[in-house]
Amino acid sequence: MGKYKLINNVLGWVVFLIASTVYLMTMEPTASFWDCGEFISSAYKLEVGHPPGAPFFMLTANLFTQFASDPSKVAVMVNTMSALFSGLTILFLFWSITHLARKIIVEDDKTMSLGQMITIMGCGLVGSLAYTFSDTFWFSAVEGEVYAYSSLFTALVFWLILKWEEAADRPHADRWIVLIAYLMGLSIGVHLLNLLCIPAIVLVYYYKKFPNPTMKGTLIALLVSFAIVGLMMYGVVQGLVEVCGYFELLFVNTFGMPYNSGVYAFVIILAASLIWAIWETMQDEIHPVRMNGTVIGAPQTFDYFKQIQDRITGFVCGHCNVTQPRMEALMMNQGMLTKDLGTILVGREAVREGIISEVGGISDAMKKLHSLMGHTSDGQKKKNSNSDKKRIK
Repeated sequence: MGKYKLINNVLGWVVFLIASTVYLMTMEPTASFWDCGEFISSAYKLEVGHPPGAPFFMLTANLFTQFASDPSKVAVMVNTMSALFSGLTILFLFWSITHLARKIIVEDDKTMSLGQMITIMGCGLVGSLAYTFSDTFWFSAVEGEVYAYSSLFTALVFWLILKWEEAADRPHADRWIVLIAYLMGLSIGVHLLNLLCIPAIVLVYYYKKFPNPTMKGTLIALLVSFAIVGLMMYGVVQGLVEVCGYFELLFVNTFGMPYNSGVYAFVIILAASLIWAIWETMQDEIHPVRMNGTVIGAPQTFDYFKQIQDRITGFVCGHCNVTQPRMEALMMNQGMLTKDLGTILVGREAVREGIISEVGGISDAMKKLHSLMGHTSDGQKKKNSNSDKKRIK
């Protein structure tokens, strides 16, 4: 397995060098006759391009323009960015192909033969190099447009969900999904093409988390993915800006406050909501009120509930004579007609199980309390008497 990883990484970077070299040798010396001139000039001056603006593309392209020796070389540097990003796209495409080919060809990674390794690497080389020299991708790779950058985000996000699939059963594997969400947010500032990865990501998640997938489950997963795409396009990309506009109209036209006051209020509320949501996810204990209702979670969620149960039963059993396994058996009993889950113990039944010591009324409880107080007082007097004798000696 170690040799496979080494060869896979080396060949991936070799493919990157091949693709990047080809694109750098064939890139446009200035600007193509369409949106490229606008993107290059807007990036150089940090202006706003045509809607939706591609702000993250502008920022990244502006970074590359800082390496231009004079303004006549600005277009070359932006085109260089597209060429290098296209090369990285081919790199992640190669790794994605080898990952999928390994799952098809090899049943057990530990017993991979030389022939299987050659087949897997051949699949990656043929697929990635074929895409390298495809007309549409090559056309976008040599000019200052958003499609090369967007293709990099798409290839990277799909490769990351495959990395998650490989490590899904390990601790902290969901950090790959967090990274995917972050990169998707950045990609919206380049182009919306990256949102098309969501259906593929949802299907990979479904097939990994459900060992016995069905056609019905696949269709439901696809419908969920389409809903997420719609939510991103109309709820996040457009909806947040539209709500911000409502805030501005409310604060300026209704409240008579200065311009941009509604924008500031919206940004503060949005930031506070995000901070609160992150803070909630970092809590060790789940709030009992917010736990009411249906809970849909991963296996780790149920493990956490089991830890909470163990803590409660451990505390109870530590203050009585019942054992923890017996307490859990009583809690999980399903044989009583009056309850779906649990056991009802009355009087001497609780004594017999060791949960309480004895049964009695209020007078018995008061007698027990007084006896305990008297026992404590006698013990304290005896202790004080012994200490006085020591002082006399």
